[in-house]
Amino acid sequence: MNNAFPPTHLLHKIRTHTGEWGDTFCTLLKTVFETSQSILKVRNHGLQTLQKPDGSPVTNADKIAQEIILKDIHALPTPFSKITIVSEELPPLPKASPQGDFWLIDPLDGTKGFIKGRPEFCINIALLRNGKTIFGLVGVPDRHLIYLAAEGTGAWKINIKTASFEQIHCRKLTAETLAQEGLRVVASTRPNSRSLLYKHLEKNCGNPKISTIQEMGSAVKILEIAEGNADYYYQPGPTMAWDISAPQIILEEAGGIIRKLDGHRLSYGKDDWKNSIFEVIGTSETLLD
Repeated sequence: MNNAFPPTHLLHKIRTHTGEWGDTFCTLLKTVFETSQSILKVRNHGLQTLQKPDGSPVTNADKIAQEIILKDIHALPTPFSKITIVSEELPPLPKASPQGDFWLIDPLDGTKGFIKGRPEFCINIALLRNGKTIFGLVGVPDRHLIYLAAEGTGAWKINIKTASFEQIHCRKLTAETLAQEGLRVVASTRPNSRSLLYKHLEKNCGNPKISTIQEMGSAVKILEIAEGNADYYYQPGPTMAWDISAPQIILEEAGGIIRKLDGHRLSYGKDDWKNSIFEVIGTSETLLD
C-alpha cells in the first residue's frame, strides 16, 4: 500500500466536490489513513486487551488511534482546532453535549468484534452542531475504504488502494421493488437481534418481504445502506452517540434516514450520550410506515 497516500489528484477531487469543507476533509483524510494503518499494525502484531472502569473492553489500538486523531484535530487551523472534543476514550465524558460545535470521536468502533477478529470495525470522526452531525468521516481499515460527507456535499467513498473517489447513493427503494425483490437487511451480531428485528417489522412496518439478512458489527452496517448494498437496519439494543453520528451524515447525504421509533430524526447529546432505539432506511420515502 502506498504510504504517500493521499495523492495530489485525489486531494484535488475532494476539494472540487466538497467546497468549503475541502481542506478539512483533505487533512483528516490523512488522519484516518494513518489511524487505519496503525490499527492494522497493532492487530497483526501486539494487540493488547484491557478493561475500562465500566467493564467494557478497550485495546492498545483504541488508545493509539485516539492519540493520532486528537493530535491532528489540534493541528487544524482555527476555528476547528479550538472546538471541544468528545471521545469515547477521553474521560471524563461531559454529561451532555457542549455548547456550540463539538467534535465527536470513536477512534475504534466495534472493539468487541475487533478483539474477536471480525473485519467490521471502523474509525468515526464527526463534527456536530446543535445535536446534529454536519461533517463526518468513517474509515474502514480492513476494507481499505474511507467515507466522507458534510451537509450539502453528497456522500463519497475513497478506495485507499486505488485512490478512487466516487459518489455513493442508497438504493432507490420503491413499493414495486420492495414487493418484488424484498428488503435487504443488515443486522447486529448481538444475541436475539434477528428475533427482535422480525417482531419490529411485523408490528411496525407491515411485515415486508425480506430477501437477505447479513449480520455484521459496528457502523459498517450503516455504510452498507449508504452505498446501496442493503436497505434496512434495526437497532434495538444500546448504542452511543459516537457510534452513529459520523456514519449518519454519510447515510443522509446518500439519500437515507436514521429515525427513532417516534419517527423523529436521531439527534445527540441533549441529556446523555445514549441513543434511543432507531432504524436505518435507505430511502426518504415512507415505505415502511
